[in-house]
Amino acid sequence: MELGIIWIFFIIVTTIVAGQKNRGEIRWLLISAFFGFLALIVVLILPKIEKETKKDKNSSVETISKETSRELDEFFNPTPLSVPEDTTDKLIKLSEMLEKGLLTEEEFMNQKNKLLKQ
Repeated sequence: MELGIIWIFFIIVTTIVAGQKNRGEIRWLLISAFFGFLALIVVLILPKIEKETKKDKNSSVETISKETSRELDEFFNPTPLSVPEDTTDKLIKLSEMLEKGLLTEEEFMNQKNKLLKQ
């Protein structure tokens, strides 16, 4: 009986510590249910995972948006040094932008159709 209470205590403590370290409470609850005290030791050793704040997410989205806008501007208004010679070069450049994740599939298709209509 006492062993069961101690086991439950370790489960609860492990789950709380995991939550404070942003490690997923449910996962560590299950792990500690099987491994008890060992799970508590492991979760205490593991470093805290820093959560990305909403501000960080917005800034990364803005950065990607700016990069995409810049790439599209360079593509359709090229500087004299980076002029694509023909439609094929422009299509290759568009596909590279798609592979880099700077364009969505829909944006790629729209730009491709514009080029092919010229």
